[in-house]
Amino acid sequence: MGYSVGRHARLGADAPRPRPLASALALVTAAGTILAAGPGAWDASAEAAQVLTYLINTAEAGGPDSSPGDGVCTTAPGTNNCSLLAAIQESNATKSQDAEVFIGVAKDFKGTISMPDKKDLWMTDVHPTGVDSGAYFYVTRTVTIDLDERLSVVPASNDGAAAFWIEAENVKLRNFKNVYSGETAIIFGPGSDGSSLDGGSLIQTDNWRGERLAFIRPGADGVSISNFTVSRLYDGSERFGAIVVRKSTKDSEDVVSDLRFSNVTIDNAPAPVSKPDCSSSDGSGCSSSGIVVSKIKVQGMVVEGSEFRNFPLKSTDRRRAIDLYEALECSDIDIRDNTFTNILTGANDQEYATVLLPNQRQLTGKNYVRGNTFDNSGAAAGGQAVAIGWEGDVSSANSTQASNLYIEDNHFDGYARATVALVDTGAVTVRRNTFGTATASASPTENEETWGWSSGHTLMVLNDDDTANRRILTWYPVATRVTSGCEFQVDVSKPAAKQGYGLPNDPVTIDFYYTVGQTAEVYLGSVSGVTPGANGARTVAVPEFPPSDAGYVRVQTQGEPASGQSQVESSQYSRTLPLPSFGLCRQPKLNLQVRAWQQADPGPEPDQGLIHDSVIATGRLIDPGSPITSGLAIWFTYTVSNLGHVPLLDVEVTDGLNQQVCVIAVIPKGASAGCAKPHTAP
Repeated sequence: MGYSVGRHARLGADAPRPRPLASALALVTAAGTILAAGPGAWDASAEAAQVLTYLINTAEAGGPDSSPGDGVCTTAPGTNNCSLLAAIQESNATKSQDAEVFIGVAKDFKGTISMPDKKDLWMTDVHPTGVDSGAYFYVTRTVTIDLDERLSVVPASNDGAAAFWIEAENVKLRNFKNVYSGETAIIFGPGSDGSSLDGGSLIQTDNWRGERLAFIRPGADGVSISNFTVSRLYDGSERFGAIVVRKSTKDSEDVVSDLRFSNVTIDNAPAPVSKPDCSSSDGSGCSSSGIVVSKIKVQGMVVEGSEFRNFPLKSTDRRRAIDLYEALECSDIDIRDNTFTNILTGANDQEYATVLLPNQRQLTGKNYVRGNTFDNSGAAAGGQAVAIGWEGDVSSANSTQASNLYIEDNHFDGYARATVALVDTGAVTVRRNTFGTATASASPTENEETWGWSSGHTLMVLNDDDTANRRILTWYPVATRVTSGCEFQVDVSKPAAKQGYGLPNDPVTIDFYYTVGQTAEVYLGSVSGVTPGANGARTVAVPEFPPSDAGYVRVQTQGEPASGQSQVESSQYSRTLPLPSFGLCRQPKLNLQVRAWQQADPGPEPDQGLIHDSVIATGRLIDPGSPITSGLAIWFTYTVSNLGHVPLLDVEVTDGLNQQVCVIAVIPKGASAGCAKPHTAP
């Protein structure tokens, strides 16, 4: 059983911890150098371990170190004041390449550095990005900086410098709360390989000056941002966003690799007591795009476990959640297990999609949009048109080529036109995706969902023409039944040829879905190796029962790759067909097995299912009727087997005294699950 890291993660075990500082007495190193002790001092005990610790105890803007490189963080000789600027200057000037450096916040200190727009306070005035004129804090040495969410950096006016510019490998920035400037909060330059931002938030409430959380430049390979919340950044351009991956005017290269964004929340909701619109005096109504890749090649990028909420339409500017529209090249992109909620970026084509893929460019490697939830059911009237949009770069002549894109296991709801819109992409595998009842789709019992054109493209999956999945026609259901052995059967038929559409290559895989009306709310499983019979139809057994008899079944077809190609082609969705009555086949059937064990080791796991398995794996079974020694430690296991044809939900297990042992959330048909309880023999 794993555990998740909270959004406000503290200093991890891999980072140097602040060491207790000595009293105001002088410290003597092994070499005999006298160091003035105090809040910003270099601890002598840390020297032996090659760990240098500087603790910030003042929120003064600027405050340069009095003598960078002497191992003492102080803004003036003989004082104990250690500013953020002084600590970074000491870190940059560290002579030992082997020493670890940690910058933290002194115990019980909390403050906000208000940075005036004064160029003489910048550590560098080199233009690093084309939009930032310099940086207040310029990090050129590997260091861990943990601000513990107790020290903030905010602009006093609409300045033009970045807050932090990282130009060293493996720099760890931790627990940054409201650290930003009038431009970019943190720039990851070409020399910042392996650097990270972990923990914290940037939630703007009182001005419009902060525009970007991060700007990642070419060569900044292996950069990661995790456990962070961003809200209400000011973004005047649709090609910038909260996190920007982009080539700057200073960069000759145009490639970045192995980026990772985990557990990041980007929420554009206005503050409850503010104006809903962005202005120069109130930033709490501002909004930005989410993650934007522009003018650069990305080789490996993961966006996982993150939330994108409340992306409103701002004038004519788009506010896409993930925008790869201007990416020069993308390979091995993995957008997985995220949620996208309440998105409204306007217009009715794929260029305004929630997730937008590179315009008129193909993908290389293996690229995924999988396991995500796109919930737009609560958005404004008309909602968002497209969830995933891509206009690639293939023609009818090479439309069978692999796109290297897999859109799988997502749930969509509330999109108003073509939830997944594909054009000029080649073969895109679109599988096991479900669609809520607020999703726009065509007439449920006719062919509009298949043909597309007559319904104005209000489709769940749109292969816009024969350059996307060859616009293959889907097989479709023609009859449903339940056998005496409680097998759910559907007769499916191969489509007839139609001009402008392709036919899927046999054998096909049929994906089955349940809908209460005209979408596809529940995936019921797949059947592979289906070929047409003499009459063009085939009877197949559907793996799962629908959740209700009141509704319909529909299918989607996965065709074998074209000759010489490697990627499955996916159709649009079929017409629907009413379900049969399942009658007594829906009655639950289960078996409960109770056993007693001695000498069992349940392990440290808190999960009842894992304890159940550990007891069975490690214990010695006590035969029924065997004598039991008083005081013996016994574990009872309760194993529930689902012998029926429907999943069992919320199964409550009680012991012989009618006391609850556990509640099992779900037991699929044919599966078993259990829990365990300790007991001492009387």
